Amino acid sequence: SGFNLGLDRVKQSWQDFGRAAQIASVPMGLALAKGVSDAMEFDSALTEISARTGTFGAELDTVKNLALDMGAKTKFSATDAANGLLELLASGDDLETAMGRIDDVLLLATVGSIDLKTASDGLTDVMAAMRLEADQTADVVNILSQASSSSSATVQDMIDAMAAVNPYD
Repeated sequence: SGFNLGLDRVKQSWQDFGRAAQIASVPMGLALAKGVSDAMEFDSALTEISARTGTFGAELDTVKNLALDMGAKTKFSATDAANGLLELLASGDDLETAMGRIDDVLLLATVGSIDLKTASDGLTDVMAAMRLEADQTADVVNILSQASSSSSATVQDMIDAMAAVNPYD
């Protein structure tokens, strides 16, 4: 009877350990699933960039590395940066121009507390309305940011106002 009691305790300890391990593995499983999902979304964005631009191989690796770098040094993820590049491409930029502007778009989105689509669309709309070239992107971001911080208007308000006041219409 003492031997059976000892076996029952060992059995119960193993069952308790099994339950605890099962409970502990749920967050790890969820994190792994999220990581896989994020990786798939990133790959999907790169695939779309490749399809839109005809970029493959080493050139696409350059795009990938830029997105990873932007994801590492900003509050946005690499997937967000890749999607930001897609927004710039949709606005008419070629890949080289989009890659040169993505850092400014990420900065504008951060400063303005707006999403990347809004930042990208707004920035390109303002620049088109004012007939500014892509190499002036950083200047426009600085102007929008400074004007917003010096007034009660938000970056979104500034974007809307500047895009609406098209002096060339």
